[in-house]
Amino acid sequence: MCIYINNIRQLAKNIDQLNNDSSVRSVLIMVADKSKIKKSDLNPLLKQFIKPIIGGVFPELIVDGKRMEEGVLLLPLPFLLKPLLIDCSNQKDDYLEYLDEHFAGNTGKHLFVFTDVLASNKTDIIENLYNYFGLTVSYLGGGAGSLSFQPTDCIINNQGMHQNACVIALTDHPVSVDAAHGWSPVSEPLKVTDAWDNQIKSINWEPAFDIYQKIVEKHSGKILQQDNFFDLAKSYPLGLIKLDDELIIRDPIKAEDKKLHIVDRINQGEYIYIMHGNMESLLKAATKAKEGAISQAKEFKNIFMIDCISRVLFMTNDFQKEIDIVKYQDIPVNGALTIGEIANNGSSFLEIFNKTIAIATW
Repeated sequence: MCIYINNIRQLAKNIDQLNNDSSVRSVLIMVADKSKIKKSDLNPLLKQFIKPIIGGVFPELIVDGKRMEEGVLLLPLPFLLKPLLIDCSNQKDDYLEYLDEHFAGNTGKHLFVFTDVLASNKTDIIENLYNYFGLTVSYLGGGAGSLSFQPTDCIINNQGMHQNACVIALTDHPVSVDAAHGWSPVSEPLKVTDAWDNQIKSINWEPAFDIYQKIVEKHSGKILQQDNFFDLAKSYPLGLIKLDDELIIRDPIKAEDKKLHIVDRINQGEYIYIMHGNMESLLKAATKAKEGAISQAKEFKNIFMIDCISRVLFMTNDFQKEIDIVKYQDIPVNGALTIGEIANNGSSFLEIFNKTIAIATW
């Protein structure tokens, strides 16, 4: 069951319904950015929930197998969440100690993670979640915010909407998770020789844009310049080389002063490929993620889809094909189109992905 509303005024009656439904233990909430819901309007309603509610504001939603650019999606959960809001503006010396204050003794099986895409310390927090919970849980979530990449209140819990924050929630209910991307290397391994935060300054000791431009132009047969960068770069992400799993995709979003700006960090000294894909390879990845999540589940009544908004920008009107692939029997498919994906079935190090599809069942 999901509840989709076009207008925030409809939310009040749904709160009463969910509060009084004994089969609902917790709620996920996903708000479409284009709805432009104000913090002053939503916060008083969120405080009326007597059950845990977490989520965020995302570029778009997936509602019952359809892409939605506006509205609010409420997903009632039959299991209890133990949530924690992390203020990313506070530089904590020891995140592990902070997590232990809230989760010591808890034997959870799954962790939901939603983070402001612009949050400071975001990568450090994700690493510390893995250091604390390790392979004892599966993980699922994504980056909230706007494609304008302007700061906004985009993380949601019972207390309201928050900026520069991350909300996590532990449950003892098993959730099956799998993820895939469908991008393949079109270059040799390249060393990131100078990088800071979300900027790559040099690759192989040359300006990052020059190296990227040379490879993309050779493969695509098109001219790449700063003023048409995004239109061509959406087909050529970066693949971060890791030891234990498939390549981690990073999304270049603009070029400036010979630097590449990416959605999530790549550290100096790491190795990358220039990647490329097409509709066929991306749809195969969607099939892989779906089959992986389903094969792990003993039984399930819900399919939850976290998909990168940049896959939508790549596929445009064909994106519905990706959603249709994820459908299984008559089980509803709901979710969010995110700016960065967080997914792990408990078999590898926890990473923030880009241009990736993640599927969960419960």
